[in-house]
Amino acid sequence: PDITNPWYPVLARGLQDALAADGYHTFLCNTDSQEDQELEFLEALVDRRVEGIVLAAPRVPAGKACATILRRGIALVVAGRVGDWPGADMIEADEVDAAAAATRHLLDRGHRRVAHIAGTPGMHVAADRQRGYRRALDEAGVAHDPALAVPADFTRAGGAVAMRTLLKLPEPPTAVFAANDLLAIGALDVIREHGLAVPGDLALVGFDDIDAAALMSPPLTTVVNPAYEWGRTAGRMLLDRMRGSVQEPGRRAVIPFRIVIRSSA
Repeated sequence: PDITNPWYPVLARGLQDALAADGYHTFLCNTDSQEDQELEFLEALVDRRVEGIVLAAPRVPAGKACATILRRGIALVVAGRVGDWPGADMIEADEVDAAAAATRHLLDRGHRRVAHIAGTPGMHVAADRQRGYRRALDEAGVAHDPALAVPADFTRAGGAVAMRTLLKLPEPPTAVFAANDLLAIGALDVIREHGLAVPGDLALVGFDDIDAAALMSPPLTTVVNPAYEWGRTAGRMLLDRMRGSVQEPGRRAVIPFRIVIRSSA
C-alpha cells in the first residue's frame, strides 16, 4: 500500500530473499491504498503471466480479484486479515490481541485516559487494532470516551494531526496507543512542540517496531510485528504453490507478536 512506510520495504525484502533462492524475481507495485490502482496492477500482472502474486493489505474486494487470479493458475498469497479470499493462502497476525496487549500495557501502569490514534479509516488493520484497544478498556472496566479515538492516515503527518486534536481536549489523555510507529513518531513530534515529556507527561506506545522506533528519543515501546518474517513466510507459501508441492486450498499462517518495552511507556 505504501513503500514510504518503512514496514513494507522490509516485508518486500523478506519476500525477495525467500524467492531468490529458487531463481525468481520480485516486482514491487505501490498502490497508495487505492482500490483502482490495485486492480490496474493486478490486471497488468495477470496479463504478463506472472507465476505468483502477494497482495499486502489489499483494498480491492476478493470477488474482483481472487477468482481471476486463481483461474489463470497464478499462485496467490494475501498478507493481512482482509475478509474471505476463497482458495488463496493467507498470512495474518492477531491484530486485535496485539492491540489489546499494547493498550493493557498502558492501563497496567495506572493510566485511565488512554487515547488511540486509530489509523486510516476503512482499512481492516486499523479496525482490528481499534477493536483491540476497545477490548482492553472494557476488560479493565475503563469507560470509553469517543473523543479519545482519533482516526488518521498511517503516516507521521497523520500522527501529528491526531495528536494536536487530542491535546486540545478539555481533559487530554495521559497515554496514547498509536496504531503504527509512524503515527507514534508524529505524535511524539507534537508532544515535544508542546513542551511535554515522554513518558512523564504522556506515555506513548506504537505498533510494528520499525527500525526508527528504537532510535527515537526516548526509544519507543511498541508491538513487534516482524515485517521480514511476514515477507519470508509469504515467499515460502508462494514457492510451495508454484512448485505444486501443496494442493489444499486456503492455507493460513499466523505471525506471532510481542511487545518490546523501551522508555516511552
